[in-house]
Amino acid sequence: MTHIFNILRRMALATLSGVALLAACTAEEVVPEAVSGAGDEAKTYTYRAYIDAAPPTFDGDATTRAGAQWNNGQKIFFYAAGVCAAATYDATTGSWVITSKQQLPTTNNATVTAHHFVDFDNYINDGFGVQTSYRTQWYCDQAAKFTHREGEAVYLTTHLKPNTFRMRFTGTPGTQFTLSAETGFQYLANVVDVAVSPYTEDLQLTIGNDGYSEYVYAVPSDEQRTLVITSADNTYRRTLPASVFQRGKTSRLALPTTDNYNDNNWEKETSDTPNPDYPDGPYLIPVTPQETTITVGQSVRLEVEGSNPNRFSWQRPQWTQVDANGNFIKNLQRSEYFVTLYPTPAGTYYYKVVVPFILIEQVGQENYGVPERSLTFTVHVVQ
Repeated sequence: MTHIFNILRRMALATLSGVALLAACTAEEVVPEAVSGAGDEAKTYTYRAYIDAAPPTFDGDATTRAGAQWNNGQKIFFYAAGVCAAATYDATTGSWVITSKQQLPTTNNATVTAHHFVDFDNYINDGFGVQTSYRTQWYCDQAAKFTHREGEAVYLTTHLKPNTFRMRFTGTPGTQFTLSAETGFQYLANVVDVAVSPYTEDLQLTIGNDGYSEYVYAVPSDEQRTLVITSADNTYRRTLPASVFQRGKTSRLALPTTDNYNDNNWEKETSDTPNPDYPDGPYLIPVTPQETTITVGQSVRLEVEGSNPNRFSWQRPQWTQVDANGNFIKNLQRSEYFVTLYPTPAGTYYYKVVVPFILIEQVGQENYGVPERSLTFTVHVVQ
């Protein structure tokens, strides 16, 4: 899975999480060596280095055990005063070498951000970037310490911790399914000069012989996310809280099926096949005006009902606050056909109610259903 990095898409990423230990190293006093190529832009600077860092693990397994070692060629990227550098481990000598495209600044115990990547596709950008996928683990330390004195080796101390969350699915071995998201579930895109860009796309996954899918590593989020699973039998949706999508978090979910989806809080997508008796299907009816004006301090009641309510089975409605373009702001935590609000301060507020419902009457052996319906209400609050 190859993705070309150029621009930051949708969200910027942040912070850190993980474990650390002293890696073996040898160092000596050296003057940085500038290796020139065709012009100044091709120069690289090489430094001997002391690196105090353990090979990180996602689940926090102890890496302080004797013999924990980095693999030959593994890298730690860091920024120092705007200069991107890559520290590379040499297993034959047990030492680290740092390279950079510009000369590193001289500084004492400065705070820098360090990054390390595992299970990426390959190095790019002359070794100063990585080509990544949803399998890529990203470790970070925003409080790494960097020291470089004139004519001496470079010292870097870092405690690398997970900067992604991960999840996998359990199910019947051999089951193939598609994982996607309706609200910005994002994976790590290519990283160049430690500039990180997330991307969103559908993933094709399979339950392995051990009953698990492979892990999916993705970008942390401060909001809830709605996952969509499409398998041979149906499409299912489930909204998970933001706590699932925090850095360093591991989640395991049962793959939804027609037999278990309701027990595991998934919603099954209903058929779009129209009932010949009701070709237009059911719909939402606003009981209160969809646009109203109140003064600061007043409450407002918003209410809906469904057409043919005696013939349809409704799932519980969800009220949310959205912006003028319909983008989610927050969940109002109200599962009724009405909601009472006290919007403040003065301004214009938008509220959306969504109710999936299914026709309970059968025609022959087939259940007829319709997709979810929604309404938006506008409330103007004046002084």
